[in-house]
Amino acid sequence: MTSQKELIPMRPGDILRYEREQKGLTLETASTQSRIRLSVLDAIESGETAQIPAVYLKGYIRNYARYLNIDPSEIEERIDEIEGGEPEVR
Repeated sequence: MTSQKELIPMRPGDILRYEREQKGLTLETASTQSRIRLSVLDAIESGETAQIPAVYLKGYIRNYARYLNIDPSEIEERIDEIEGGEPEVR
């Protein structure tokens, strides 16, 4: 039987959320255990990543995928679809 991930093209945040939910983890638990801020995980899963500097975004996504034991190739194919914000210059 084919899985939902194979039938519908999913954004990286959708894949990550799906895998987290399949493992029975709350976003809060994932944040605590992965040591990635809750607001960052929420933004990644919802696709609202404009506030996260682009230079950090891909690293957050890769680390979150590793935490969820997702094959990096599943995420790498789609990671360029995500856009982060421009870093603030001070």
